[in-house]
Amino acid sequence: MRNTGPRSKLTESMEMYLKTILQIQRHRQVARVRDIAEALDVSMSSVTAGLKGLASKSLIHHDRYEYVQLTEEGKKRAEDLLYKCEVMGKFFSQCLGVEEGIAKSDACLMEHVVSGETIDRMIRFMEYVESDAQKGKRLIDGFQTFARRNRRSR
Repeated sequence: MRNTGPRSKLTESMEMYLKTILQIQRHRQVARVRDIAEALDVSMSSVTAGLKGLASKSLIHHDRYEYVQLTEEGKKRAEDLLYKCEVMGKFFSQCLGVEEGIAKSDACLMEHVVSGETIDRMIRFMEYVESDAQKGKRLIDGFQTFARRNRRSR
């Protein structure tokens, strides 16, 4: 299980920059300010300002007109953020039966506010469910049947 607990607190924007940089690097090997701006649909000057904050926390290396590189700590933080988002999305879709696109979108929004303790509990719950495939399937199927039959009107 990963440690998703707090280290030095980052803003939601900083977390989005870290995740985006890692995703770009995985896809293209290198991240440029232009790539980050395009991925987040923000201006290049906004990215440059955001990168200064990450550099001041020693999470990235970036010189003007150069590629953006994650430090070891920055990479670890970005991987933790992506993992947190994946775990939440999996929990929402597989355990709760939320449509996958909605589950991913909600997970991405909620990841910035959910504590490491809550994520750890989600992981433990999924491990518990998966530890006995037959019982786990019955539990999830039972809940999803219950949820369909007992929809609340809004």
